[in-house]
This record gives sequence, structure tokens and C-alpha cells, in this order.
Amino acid sequence: MPLLFATFALVLLPLLTTFAMSMTHYDALGDATLAGWDNFTRLWADKLFWKSLWNSFVVAFFSVPMRIAIALALALWLFPRQFGVRTARTMIYLPSVVPGVAYALLWLWRLNPIYGPWG
Repeated sequence: MPLLFATFALVLLPLLTTFAMSMTHYDALGDATLAGWDNFTRLWADKLFWKSLWNSFVVAFFSVPMRIAIALALALWLFPRQFGVRTARTMIYLPSVVPGVAYALLWLWRLNPIYGPWG
């Protein structure tokens, strides 16, 4: 039962809300007005939509498998115990860690009651 509730809350409810919002004209400044299927008919006639859909498929079918293949090749290259492998692993993994540490330090500074911007 909790899994069913979580599925409804995290998947079906946003899906239904998004579909309901797609049936309206809404510009975030005024009230939403009902548009019906007009938004979808305009979308199907838009050439930019088809170009962006094609670009999304190109990314999904070419870029993602290439990144996985490169990551796998890199992992296999760094697997054996050789001289300099630890340094190479550190140099490859460090750029993925640094932004998280920087964000943590930034929020630590912003939320500091004494030395923060509102302290």
C-alpha cells in the first residue's frame, strides 16, 4: 500500500497536473484560461518542435551510449594496479567532488549566524 501511494504521489499526480496545465493558456501573470487541444495542434504544426524532438533523439541514441562507453573504457583502463593509477583516478574523480564541497561551504557561510551575510 505505501508503494502504491508513493507511485501515485511521485508519478501519477505530477503527470495529471502537467496534462491539466498543458490544456490551458497561462503566462504566470494572469489567470489560466482553458485552451483545450489548441496547444497540441499548434505544437504539432511547429517546425521547431520537430527539430528539438530530433535533437533529443540524437542525444539519447548517440551521446548517452558514447558517454557510457567512454566511462567503461576509462574504468577498465584504471582498474589494473600500475604506477600512477591512483593519481589518474584522483585526477578523474576530483572534478566531480569539488562542486559539492564548494556548494556545501557556500551554504555553510550563508547560513552562519555570526559570519554570514545576515549575521
